[in-house]
Amino acid sequence: MTLETIRIIEEELKAAYPTAIAALDGNRRLVELLEVDFPRGCRPGTGSALIVLDPNSPKPGVYLREVPALPSGNRVSAGTVLVAGQSWQTFSFNVAWEEGKHTAVQFLEAKLARLRRGA
Repeated sequence: MTLETIRIIEEELKAAYPTAIAALDGNRRLVELLEVDFPRGCRPGTGSALIVLDPNSPKPGVYLREVPALPSGNRVSAGTVLVAGQSWQTFSFNVAWEEGKHTAVQFLEAKLARLRRGA
């Protein structure tokens, strides 16, 4: 991602999530979203998300404080990663994202849409 794309994405996220907190971690921008809505039926229904904007990565990274249980009661396979000294969870679901074509909010919503499935 270009630095200009990172700046635009950060602005988009702050506009869509007014309580967003941004920080610099080395050459990466971290944008923590204190409350995102998970798809209907997930437990819990909301949670925190971290968007990692790395100029060396082709698309944003999405991490959750807690991956919720699916509406079916099942859980997706999740892993734990350390980002800026904090534990975050990730889950496997590849989302297409084209720089300059898709917005950060579209990308995040597509990633969270994976949780609608009753896997």
